[in-house]
Amino acid sequence: MKRTIIDLAGIALGFALLSCTALAFDSGSTGVDGDFNPPVTIEVPLPPSGVFNFRSVNIPLGVTVTFRRNATNTPIVMLVQGDVTVAGTIDISGKPGADVGPAGDGNRADDGTPGQGGPGGFDGGYGTPTK
Repeated sequence: MKRTIIDLAGIALGFALLSCTALAFDSGSTGVDGDFNPPVTIEVPLPPSGVFNFRSVNIPLGVTVTFRRNATNTPIVMLVQGDVTVAGTIDISGKPGADVGPAGDGNRADDGTPGQGGPGGFDGGYGTPTK
C-alpha cells in the first residue's frame, strides 16, 4: 500500500513538471513579421528563405490562406511567438494539370502538361497526350 502511494505521487509530480515544460516552448520566432490576421482570403508570397517570423497567427472562419512559391521553391516554415488560431483554412495544395483530349479545353498543345506542386513540393509528371 505504501509503495503504491509513493508510485502515484511520483507519477503526479511527473505530470505536473510536464505541463510546466510545455509552457516554456520557444519556436525561435523573432516576431519581425508581426501579427498575421488576414480578414479575407489571401495568397501570401513566400519570402526567399521560406520562413515567416510571426508574433501571433489568427485565421478566421471562412478565410483561406494560400502561398505563392518563391524562386527556389522552399517549403513554408511559420515560426510563431504567441497564440495560433486556425478556424479557416491553410491550403498548400498544388495546381491541377492541364485538361487532356476530349475532356480538355480544346488546346491540344498543353495536353499532358503536369500540375504545379505547392510550395516546397514537386510538380506532377507528364501524362500521355491524346492524339
